[in-house]
Amino acid sequence: GLSFPGPPSSDQDQFSQELRIASPPASWGSYVLGAYYFEQDIETSDTTVSEGFEIINVPGVTRNAQTDVNNKNSALFGEVNFIFAQDWQLTLGGRYTYDDLEYETRVVGTDGFIFPDEGEASSSLDESDFSPKVAVQWDFSETAMTYLSYVSGYKGPAFDTSLFGAGLVVDPETSDAWELGVKSSWFDNRLFLNVAVFYAEYDDFQSETVIDEDPDDLLPGNFVLINAGEVSTEGVEIEFIAQPTDYWSITGGIAYTDGTIDDYPEGPCGAGQVFREECPPSNTQDLSGGQLPHTPEWKLNRSTDYTIPLERIPVDVTLGANLRSQDDVLYTISQDDFTWQDSYTVVD
Repeated sequence: GLSFPGPPSSDQDQFSQELRIASPPASWGSYVLGAYYFEQDIETSDTTVSEGFEIINVPGVTRNAQTDVNNKNSALFGEVNFIFAQDWQLTLGGRYTYDDLEYETRVVGTDGFIFPDEGEASSSLDESDFSPKVAVQWDFSETAMTYLSYVSGYKGPAFDTSLFGAGLVVDPETSDAWELGVKSSWFDNRLFLNVAVFYAEYDDFQSETVIDEDPDDLLPGNFVLINAGEVSTEGVEIEFIAQPTDYWSITGGIAYTDGTIDDYPEGPCGAGQVFREECPPSNTQDLSGGQLPHTPEWKLNRSTDYTIPLERIPVDVTLGANLRSQDDVLYTISQDDFTWQDSYTVVD
């Protein structure tokens, strides 16, 4: 009764165009206006073969599916920078986005037992959004500035056209982000130091999860794209570039991020959780207060290069080393304890 998906074939065509009008720098400030258009058409064909079930006299079957997804995205955007006082600058911007999305799936060669029934399915949708931006900048010295910004974000809608997604509609993801930071240079530009504190809220957060509604049907769980309610992130980022000598450079950074699922009362259970009977019969659970996946709390990077110029030949020798380290990370939104990866460090 095992199923063997064959390698899918895909044909993708896309076109994009962006036009901008930008002003030269002036005593009052500057501006930029623009328009953007993107169109993409993806045709996918895949085949899945099942061996069938001899004991209960279910024959094998070959399932063929062809899916066509067309996406059109257009936008108008603009930004104006006002120098409203000495050493002070105000930035006002915005982007209007329109998405037009449609798909069609044709399925043949299925028996209705192992796979969903054959036939055709299609749907279409359109969404629009306006995302504003406001920022204030203060150049408090000749080598340092501080800023405070608010930015609204938007990620367009989608259809999950996978075998078990069955055209599931995924709503747009929107965000509101605040950031306070300082950028500075020291010691005649031998050291650049930047620090930022941030907080962001996401509504209808788009995430992929593995769902297995029936762990006894011999079929594995399936990746499905979902909206995961409300989540938030907050943290601090520090980065620097140092040049102690003409031939020696050091760069690095450290980031702390606290990612939390704020509100998701009917979140999915992962395939492993269902198999281990850790979820209620509804196969849903309250994920509110859980850890945001793919978001380690701590990340660290360091790199250094030392250049040795050779006098007799026009060649330099550079000795370099870098270090990357991160905290443990969760890979599924279902909070499955078996999908954590331990912290690690890589040295090159």
